[in-house]
Amino acid sequence: MQYAEITSNNKVFPVKFGMAALSEFLDSEGLSLAEMDAIGQNLTLSRAIKLVHIGLKHGARVSGKAFENTFEDTCDLLDADSELMNKVLQVFQDQMPQPEKGNAKSPQKRAK
Repeated sequence: MQYAEITSNNKVFPVKFGMAALSEFLDSEGLSLAEMDAIGQNLTLSRAIKLVHIGLKHGARVSGKAFENTFEDTCDLLDADSELMNKVLQVFQDQMPQPEKGNAKSPQKRAK
């Protein structure tokens, strides 16, 4: 399974935002799949930290590494590296499927 690796304070962390991570995040926040497109526009600090935490958790899972960090441990990692959140959120953006532009067909009108 594919995952990204990011470095923070000389430690390498695997990060993964697949279906399991998305499902966990959406369920924990009470969001629907349709609301996923607006996550970036309405991202509170708590939600951003939770997204980072879940990405680290699932990165560890697919890479076979142990992950015992609590939410507070993730906050401490973020306190120690001011760029960590940006790095993980970039992975989130990179791993999200993007709709292809220009390939969508417009609905065909029926001939009368």
